[in-house]
Amino acid sequence: MDFTFRPKLGQLRNGMLLTAALLGSAQVYAQSENALIDKFTMVYLRLAPTDQAKNGVTLRLADLHAERARKLSVEDLAAGEKDRALALKYYREAVKGTPEETQARIWIQMGHLHEMSSDSSGALKAYEQVLALPSTPEQKADAHLSMAEVFFKQRNFPAAAKNYGEVINNEKSPSRGFAAYRMAWVDFNTGRIEPGIQALVKILRTPELSRRSATAGAGADQQFQEEVSRDLATFMAKRRVQKDDLNTLFEVSPASTKVANLMYLAGEAERLGQTNEALQLWQFVHSKQSEPRERLESLIHIAGLQIAGGGGDQALTSYENALQLWQTLGGCVDEGCKELRTRVKNTLVDWNRVEKKNPSEQLVKAYQAFTQTFPEDTAMRMYLAQVARERKDYNLALNTYMAVGRSGVEESEPALIAAIETAELAVAADPKPAATAEKAAPTETQPSANALRLKTAYETYIQHSKKKERLTEVRYQLAKWNYDNGDLETGATQLREFALDHNVKDQKLRDQAANLSLDALAILKDDVRIRGWAEEFASAMPSHAGEKRQVARKALLNQSAKLSEQKDLAAAWALLEKENFANAPAEDRVLLLKNKLVLAEKLGHYPQARLISDELLAQPNLNAEDQQYALSRKAWLSELVLDFDGALTATQKMKANDLPPDQRLLKLAMYADLASKDARSFYTQYLKVSKDSASRVAIASQLVKSSGTPLKEIEVQRAVLAENPEVLGQLYLELFGQTRDAGILKKALATPAVVKSKSGALLQRQDFLARYEVLKKNIAAQSIDASNMKKMAAGLKARVATLNEGDKLANQVIAAGDWTSQVAVFTLLANENERFYQEIMGLPLPQGLSPEEENEYMQALSQQSAPHQTKANDLKAKLAEFWGQADAIPQLEKSLDLAAAEVRPLIKSEIELLSGLAPEDKKAQLAAVANKPTAIVAEKPSVQVLEGAKAAVRADPMNRQSLNNLLELEQKWGRPAMVSYLKGRIESLSSGLGDGKSETSSKN
Repeated sequence: MDFTFRPKLGQLRNGMLLTAALLGSAQVYAQSENALIDKFTMVYLRLAPTDQAKNGVTLRLADLHAERARKLSVEDLAAGEKDRALALKYYREAVKGTPEETQARIWIQMGHLHEMSSDSSGALKAYEQVLALPSTPEQKADAHLSMAEVFFKQRNFPAAAKNYGEVINNEKSPSRGFAAYRMAWVDFNTGRIEPGIQALVKILRTPELSRRSATAGAGADQQFQEEVSRDLATFMAKRRVQKDDLNTLFEVSPASTKVANLMYLAGEAERLGQTNEALQLWQFVHSKQSEPRERLESLIHIAGLQIAGGGGDQALTSYENALQLWQTLGGCVDEGCKELRTRVKNTLVDWNRVEKKNPSEQLVKAYQAFTQTFPEDTAMRMYLAQVARERKDYNLALNTYMAVGRSGVEESEPALIAAIETAELAVAADPKPAATAEKAAPTETQPSANALRLKTAYETYIQHSKKKERLTEVRYQLAKWNYDNGDLETGATQLREFALDHNVKDQKLRDQAANLSLDALAILKDDVRIRGWAEEFASAMPSHAGEKRQVARKALLNQSAKLSEQKDLAAAWALLEKENFANAPAEDRVLLLKNKLVLAEKLGHYPQARLISDELLAQPNLNAEDQQYALSRKAWLSELVLDFDGALTATQKMKANDLPPDQRLLKLAMYADLASKDARSFYTQYLKVSKDSASRVAIASQLVKSSGTPLKEIEVQRAVLAENPEVLGQLYLELFGQTRDAGILKKALATPAVVKSKSGALLQRQDFLARYEVLKKNIAAQSIDASNMKKMAAGLKARVATLNEGDKLANQVIAAGDWTSQVAVFTLLANENERFYQEIMGLPLPQGLSPEEENEYMQALSQQSAPHQTKANDLKAKLAEFWGQADAIPQLEKSLDLAAAEVRPLIKSEIELLSGLAPEDKKAQLAAVANKPTAIVAEKPSVQVLEGAKAAVRADPMNRQSLNNLLELEQKWGRPAMVSYLKGRIESLSSGLGDGKSETSSKN
């Protein structure tokens, strides 16, 4: 602003001369500004206050300080503070001596200095002085504009608007356009956006308002118009871009800024989220552009807005076109191109962010286009792979990751890791086989394509990774992949190497690898390597040594089992024989002993087997099942070597439910019998639980025979024996044969079922023969006393009565059909009837009878005696028939041969009786039968011989010859229980049922 003061010529002569001398070219002035101020200051100080030239010098000095303050403030506002203060001092001093009509200019300058010093109050007062003085319209407009600016800065928009209005309404003001422009900003800041827009449009359409200041010249103010048009774009964006804004802004903007303003408006609309409007603006801008860079920038904006609007295909087209434009730039590397490239990249990143949860196919194609254009941008290639993976395009993702990983760039490590993760996702997406209840085993089918890619990803990481951050894990996963996909040999080897690698710090993973390697060998059925590797793992991993050695022990047992299956029992035994699992858990020692016991039995190492069974029973905390197993083997092995006492003890310790109760009691009884112990309690218990009638009867019979009071025992066991009357009758018969006790006979014949049995027939015969002997004795003692009639009559009567008893007995034996009894009774009755007939006929005649009476008497005697003679003859005829039976005597002989020892005397007595009654031609035959010798009783062997035979059996329990030899000796010794046992054992051995071998294996 021009504040030149024009004093009278005489007053300023000296000053003008001095000024002319000091001033030179602008460059000289700039270089000597400080010196000039210093000189003016010296002049000012030398001039008297009343000197007419002093006011002019003071004003000039004020101007110089003001100018220097302005220059200093360009770089540092505070730097000019001292000069502004001096300038204000000099202006205040000078204004007093200046005419009022020229003071306005000084006050305006003072107002500006106050503003520069942030003294708004001082500035306003200075401007108010201008308004109060007789100033020009231009000066007043200047004061109003300056006051409006102060109020605007204070956000006192009403006061600012009032002063701007004064300027606009002052036609002399050269700043009407600028005031109108600032008034529009007042509208903007007070929320009156539309009036502000209209004001700016009016400025641009009104020539007199389209200049910042009229003093700038009458031509167009291009810079001011550009500034107003840019702010118009800002105003339009503030109230949201409207339909006509594009055309309005394009119309009123200077040609130099038309496109720029639309770009700005588009950018603002875009920044403020007016997507559709911004897109329309950018598309319009793009249509007006010809320079590739500008078109590229527009396309990037267009693509970004299309992305925001969800137009995937349109966005992809715009983005691909932008990348094509980039290629036309031909290796542009300046800052502008770098910024453009960054925007191209960021647009794609923003697109990715928009579709983060659901990336589209277009996004993938955009990434592919970008990475083809900028193949060196590995970060974007990583994004491409990530997006492809999220879209489950695992093949593209994996190939992209792998390419980055192999390139050796900084991102190669995460790329290689991501490749593995992607391949794992692909494998997880493969169709799953039908679920089964059994644990999944390594597949024997061909791996899927995704599974093979996963293996490649593992191998690529191991080969190309530089940092090796995940090397441990990937090595394990590759080994496990081979295991899972059926390459068990490779997998097992890799897993073993991993487990034995002390550089691997993850002990848990090492243990898992060790376990899987052993699992693989288990599937391969390679127990030899399992043992070796397990021992290696035990040494390499002390914290897991126990479980690994347990695996080694299990492998040992499996190896032994396989050898057994291959019938190589000797090799299996050699493998286990020296093992004792001394430091192994109890369950492992038990398993070893059970397997050794099985092999020892199969190999016939029975003494060792007995020791092993004892060792097994001695194991602490042996479970019930194993204890019962050991006891069962102990019992059997004891029985094999004839240690029946040991077999009895072991069997007694076994749980009752290991055998059916009746079988267990029979076995206990057998062992007790063979051990020469009382088995009665076991037999008695057996009778209570057994349902087997034949066995019950046999046991009851044995109890009777072994009893000291057999008759009483029969009564005790009668309920059981009654189930088989034949056995009961036989017992009575044998007991009677031993004792000839009639009471036994009576009890036996009192039991109808016994009477009907075969033994009952023999018992009944003994009763008949006993009655026969009584009858024989009685009738032999009878005679007829003929000394007188009375005695004779009594004798005859008694004889008839006895013969009648004989007839009754005869009828009974006939009814019984017993041959011997009939022969005996018939013979007795025939003889006695004949004797009775002869005695009657030989009786003397009574004295004193006449011949006629004697004749009558004789006839009477003949009539009475004749029936006895007839009966005698009939009986003799019947006897002849009996003796004529060809099989009668052979049957007797057979009966004698088959009879028990206790019964044989009864039959011999019977034969002897018959020998006395038989015809002469039969006597010799009967005598031969009666005198037939019984079986020769062998001489008992010595105890030494018997024990020697037993020792032979103990040494080789399955040797039939030894068993038969012992059986023969026991038969001679006369031990029925032992004989019966040996016969059964030999029979079982012959049928293959007698080895009693256990079937326990390492699986138990």
